[in-house]
Amino acid sequence: MAAGAPTPLLVVFEQQRHFPAWVLTVAFASYALGLLAALLVAGSLSDHIGRRPVLVGSLLVELGAMLMFVFAPAPC
Repeated sequence: MAAGAPTPLLVVFEQQRHFPAWVLTVAFASYALGLLAALLVAGSLSDHIGRRPVLVGSLLVELGAMLMFVFAPAPC
């Protein structure tokens, strides 16, 4: 549920930090590719080791990513 939460902020960051439009396109594309890769890996991994360990590991990775997002330093 929280995996897509920071996505609308990319447009805000584009306006605040004045980076070119292609950077926003690359950010959205990398998000889509990362999501596809995660779904492919997690799906096959859950078949081998079970859904619960994969779910717990995925939630821990998401928590780490959200913490990095929250505590990211502001640009100078």
